[in-house]
Amino acid sequence: MKNLNNGHNFLMLLLFSLFIGMSLNSVSAVTFNNNENSAVV
Repeated sequence: MKNLNNGHNFLMLLLFSLFIGMSLNSVSAVTFNNNENSAVV
């Protein structure tokens, strides 16, 4: 039971880190687009 719980926590941590990575990628893409637009203007 303890091993199963540790595996579940690891899976949740992995999914959470993946979600954070996706969020950071989208934010960096938005800021890059804003910088590009401001540079053009």
